[in-house]
Amino acid sequence: MDQGWSFFSASERLLSWRPIGTLDQHKIVELFEFLADTESNGGPRIPDKYVDLTDIDGIAITFEALRRSVDRQRMAVETALRRPVKTAFYVDNPVTSGVVRLLQALLESPLIDLRLFTSKTEAFAWLEVDPEVLVE
Repeated sequence: MDQGWSFFSASERLLSWRPIGTLDQHKIVELFEFLADTESNGGPRIPDKYVDLTDIDGIAITFEALRRSVDRQRMAVETALRRPVKTAFYVDNPVTSGVVRLLQALLESPLIDLRLFTSKTEAFAWLEVDPEVLVE
């Protein structure tokens, strides 16, 4: 992942990612790589995921391209995960919210419990992690 930040908390079993810039085909591919990431520093439990989309400043992907990406990547993500994983998306505007809702509808995977949040507090409560784990 070439832009934004990525963070792993071993104590909280949480991987987080905050992309920067335009949400395009390249970032969608990065998103699926992030969702399929099973790195847990040797632990048995695959970490839950937190995606902060507040630094996305534009959308440059069509519905058809998003649908094709989801169709191509769904199996790889499910194969990598092996067990249900919580994925919280934090958004701060209606456009990125709409993209996440499309992603929810297209992905429909029993292994990815994907939820949209407009409050970090609510996202961290749902993930059952300490909000202080992310130092920005």
